[in-house]
Amino acid sequence: MACGIDTGGIIEQTDIPDEQLTEAPTYKEETEIVDEISSRKIAIFTVEEAMHDEIFWAAQEMVKKYPGRIIHKVWHAPEVYGQGEPKSMLALFEEITDDPEVEILVINIIVPWVVDAVKSLLETRDDLFVIFCTPHEDPEDVLAVAALVIDIDTTYRQNHRIDKAIVRQAHEMGARTFINYYPPRYMASPVMVARMDSLASECESLGIEFASIAFYDPMGVGNPSAAFILRDVPERVSQYGKDTAIFSFAEHVQTALIIACLEERAIFPSPFRPSPYEGFPAALALEGFDYNDLLAHINDDVNFVTLLEKPELVADIGFIKGVQAEISEKIIDAGMGGRFSTWPFPSGALDTFVAVDYAIKWMEGETDGNADIDVLLELMGAYVGSGVDIELFARDGVTYDNYVFYMQPYLTFR
Repeated sequence: MACGIDTGGIIEQTDIPDEQLTEAPTYKEETEIVDEISSRKIAIFTVEEAMHDEIFWAAQEMVKKYPGRIIHKVWHAPEVYGQGEPKSMLALFEEITDDPEVEILVINIIVPWVVDAVKSLLETRDDLFVIFCTPHEDPEDVLAVAALVIDIDTTYRQNHRIDKAIVRQAHEMGARTFINYYPPRYMASPVMVARMDSLASECESLGIEFASIAFYDPMGVGNPSAAFILRDVPERVSQYGKDTAIFSFAEHVQTALIIACLEERAIFPSPFRPSPYEGFPAALALEGFDYNDLLAHINDDVNFVTLLEKPELVADIGFIKGVQAEISEKIIDAGMGGRFSTWPFPSGALDTFVAVDYAIKWMEGETDGNADIDVLLELMGAYVGSGVDIELFARDGVTYDNYVFYMQPYLTFR
């Protein structure tokens, strides 16, 4: 089965085998085991599980895939935020200073303070090849210490590409109207205003009617905004018709959006953070997840909560394929094939998988330089199918060939 995304005028196809989308979910581990033992090692640095489970467990998957070659180092946040982070970060990186077998660092730590710690480490270990995954510091600062940067293009940082891609995906799915729900506090953020303007501009270029609707969103008072979504979407679909795409940058209403689109037979082009884990598990009551009573959405205090029954499965390839398949099955059973889509793979896990796979190839001399785009595309494609869209970071007329922004192709459930 193929699905696609317009990546700037050319529709590239994502070839994901039918069995991934039609078979009942099977959650056995599918991570390929590479038996070769080598003294040349890779150190993966991540946050702890409580901070980002996908990132933590993806590193553990790589430990299993490359036995004897991976060291997993975990940064534990101080109990009081803002007290001791730089010092603790530096101490973490210094742990591998005296290990000459470590040749590559893969850093997937979604907080600041990393660049200075790496810079200090390189003063004594300038032989290290450093790969950053989705850094949270200025790109030029990161490039001062990184040989390669792999970043998810889901932010405003690179010409609003993801925002435009979401609208193009809605257009490919037949949307005539695009509705963006937002909390009024977003209007105080220049970044969010620019992102909403980008949605509107792309809709205009494609001939799609655009509407923005504010919703009540008090901070720290349950989740009445989800209840509003569930009441308001039926009215909007009645007003604009069923070929209406529904979207929001607000992460806490994604489950409500999916439920409403299913009930009203509208189009759901993408979650805010596109992933099979975003909104779908609770909305579709997927196997392997714990979630609160969905009937609670009749109350103004609705708050959808989703947890994995076995957290270690979050980065398991077999489990991810099973989630894809179960979403597809339930969407098709509801008669809504072709009306829902997302990225096929959780990006927190994909970053680490691709970075480590690339590091192995680099050590074996199988890459052309530090940033071999063809190899990166091949490695990403092995997990998500063809159609990955890569763009190099550029600023003030300068393009950096070792800072890669990527977008996964959309997986449309049909």
